[in-house]
Amino acid sequence: INELMFDPISKDNNDQYIELYNKGASATDLSGWQLTGGVSYSLPPGTTLAAGGYLVVARNAAQLISHYPNLNAANCLGNFSGKLSHNGELVMLSRPETIYTNTPIMVAEDQVTYGAGGRWGQWADGGGSSLELKNPRANHRLAANWKDSDETRKSAWTNIEFTGTLDNGFKFDPTIDYAQIGILDTGECLVDNVEVDDTNGVNYVSNPTFESGTNGWTFQGDHVRSSLENSGYQSSQSLHVRASDHYFNGDDSCQVALNANSFAAGQTATLRFKARWLHGWPEVILRLNGGWLEATGSLSVPTDLGTPGQPNSQAIASAGPAIHEVTHTPALPAASQPVVVTAQVNDPDGVKNLTLNYRLDPATTYTTVTMSDRGTDGDAVAGDGVFSAVIPGQAANQLVAFYISATNNFGVATRFPVLLNDNTPARECLVLFGDGNPGGSFGVYHLWLTQANVTRWANLGNLSNEGIDGTMV
Repeated sequence: INELMFDPISKDNNDQYIELYNKGASATDLSGWQLTGGVSYSLPPGTTLAAGGYLVVARNAAQLISHYPNLNAANCLGNFSGKLSHNGELVMLSRPETIYTNTPIMVAEDQVTYGAGGRWGQWADGGGSSLELKNPRANHRLAANWKDSDETRKSAWTNIEFTGTLDNGFKFDPTIDYAQIGILDTGECLVDNVEVDDTNGVNYVSNPTFESGTNGWTFQGDHVRSSLENSGYQSSQSLHVRASDHYFNGDDSCQVALNANSFAAGQTATLRFKARWLHGWPEVILRLNGGWLEATGSLSVPTDLGTPGQPNSQAIASAGPAIHEVTHTPALPAASQPVVVTAQVNDPDGVKNLTLNYRLDPATTYTTVTMSDRGTDGDAVAGDGVFSAVIPGQAANQLVAFYISATNNFGVATRFPVLLNDNTPARECLVLFGDGNPGGSFGVYHLWLTQANVTRWANLGNLSNEGIDGTMV
């Protein structure tokens, strides 16, 4: 099982598919093999899959073939019954095997219990991507070995514009002196050629094409991670808009001051911009402060999302160690009580090293400790596949931040929590020493944040919807 499109951005479950890949050196007869779980399908007699070949099983094969030029009746079969859950579930591939009797039984060949969002990837969860296996030799059951398909090069630029009268604005915000642009829900897009024009065609947006970088623009709230992109609409640069939540005119947008207060109620203006979809929600808005005028519309989203029948966009020769089942014990250490951090790790290319990296917040210098499975240095049982290392006991109210790093025998490095390429700060696991529980029978919840993330939260506007990373116990 090499690729899953389980929650299409089209919201049409007929766009769902499961891709099989033959990693073997010879062709495989798939006659009578079955897909089970949330879906049900039996591969017809005579179905073979060549070495290094791909076979797609669709919920609606005819519809899928119409969306992907590389698919045809030979490499795209269907239709499977049922549907892939949008919330994650087990998908199993089984083969018939005759053992002792003439009646074959089904033997599991491969299976994956995928999840929605989180470590399973944000954009496969209804954001336009499929869920792709990075390396077929890696453990398919681990989230670390799967990734969102890369759809950022497929979409086309869309022109959005509106001309209208400046009316019905907010009477307590009569000075029309800035504009906002944002995505209506969680997503990413490129924006270029932003215009707020008067009837003479004069554009009052400074730096509308971002050829001067992001000068004049401010990024607020859940759009704060927006940044300059080194490609644009018929130009070398554009604005990469990142929205971690809804657009809101109070504090969640990309904002630019207009060159002059030349607009007033009753006048006519044109709002115009170019945008290109990358991930997630496909609707973008350009708005004048006070709500005097807005231009909004849907961006062009490709129909050939994912890579069914082709090599995965995220395929790599070695995925690196998959670090999973990370925890610290005790969950609530007393002052001066040592904490044992445990993790499991898996890599078909072998694990060269596994390291615990911790720091005493707010200090930024890390102490490194080799994690072992020798039954010593905090490790409970030697050779059980659970690796351990110890964080020494600390004074009461000392917060310790840590992450785990690993390298395989090919030198490919990984990290837990993973580093995300979305302008968010590096994530860390946290443990606070001496954080006692109050008395009583109610449940107690502990939320721990690093000083850097507390500062980041405080520096965002009061109406910001930007998420802040932390640890909950």
